[in-house]
Amino acid sequence: MFPCNRLPVAGAVVSALLAAACTAPADTAPKAASTGPVCADSARTERIRKEVKAYPGDPIAIVARDLELSEFTTASGLFPEMQVGALIDAQQFQDLWKSIESWGADTMVRLVISPSSAHAFIVHGKVPMIQPDADPGYLDVYADEGRGIHSHIQMSKIAAVYATDIPTEDPAFRTRGINFLDHDGHSVIGVYASIKTYEPDAKAVEGFERTRALVAALPRACP
Repeated sequence: MFPCNRLPVAGAVVSALLAAACTAPADTAPKAASTGPVCADSARTERIRKEVKAYPGDPIAIVARDLELSEFTTASGLFPEMQVGALIDAQQFQDLWKSIESWGADTMVRLVISPSSAHAFIVHGKVPMIQPDADPGYLDVYADEGRGIHSHIQMSKIAAVYATDIPTEDPAFRTRGINFLDHDGHSVIGVYASIKTYEPDAKAVEGFERTRALVAALPRACP
């Protein structure tokens, strides 16, 4: 189980964090950022792999926070068998979220939100589903028929995705997440099928493997 100083947990109020991140006017399509995420160099890769060995099973948001790196850099520096990532556009982001939807509307997951790669919030709930009639440039996803988290995601802010599959101290459990990242490499939202020794929903684990395969089929983000 997580030490409290490594994995803070938040309730449904976290939806406000995602809403607050949407700063563009509702009737204006967001503009793409000009910067790009950075792949881990050899020195950072060494630090990242040392950290995941010391704290097996931590989501990349926790590893990134402790190393003061972005989640993109952190994921790219994991051992190859633990990660696969790609740079994506708005359409690919929507396609990947549709794959996450296929995990099932009643499937339980954990959403990991880590503003500026410096904080970590985890929300346990049902898979957020795409809503119709979102404002231009946005993907609205609500969980539990609107009773769960509400997420309003500016698609132009999504630059990359990493599927991470990290072993824990107990070989019966793994930390499996689909992580969407912005142009600076910070996490926007991660949808986790399982985290450490929390008992996962079997449908989430099955769905994760399907979505991970889609990510693996895209051109690699980093060498």
